[in-house]
Formats: sequence, structure tokens, C-alpha cells
Amino acid sequence: MIMYPVPSSVRRTCSVMLSFVNSKTRNKLIITDDLDLVCKELGWNKEKVEACGGVTAFMHQREKNSDLLF
Repeated sequence: MIMYPVPSSVRRTCSVMLSFVNSKTRNKLIITDDLDLVCKELGWNKEKVEACGGVTAFMHQREKNSDLLF
């Protein structure tokens, strides 16, 4: 699961709160404000995301395109 964008103060707080969770589970959760990391983890092309106007617009575009397939 990726949470984006998250301010650094909230990331630190979440990190402390998740310290009791085992590392295997904790590694499945990415809390970041870094678009490069988001794109890398999801296999997205950063230039396409930026061209759409950001992550939310990119996801809406992909959602509309997937509706055309059905």
C-alpha cells in the first residue's frame, strides 16, 4: 500500500507508531511524498503522471481507460 503525498512529520509519526509491526508487514506499506518512489513502486512512467497533472489525475485517466475495455 502506498500513501502519497504525506508530510514528513506525519511520516515520522507513522513510522514510530508502526515500529511494533514486524518488518515483513511494515515493508508492504510505503508512506512518502516522493513521486519518483511512487512511480517506481507502481511501475508508472513519471513523465506520464506529471503530464496528467499528478497522481490523482493519472489514476482517473487510467480508470476511464479501463472502463473502455469492458
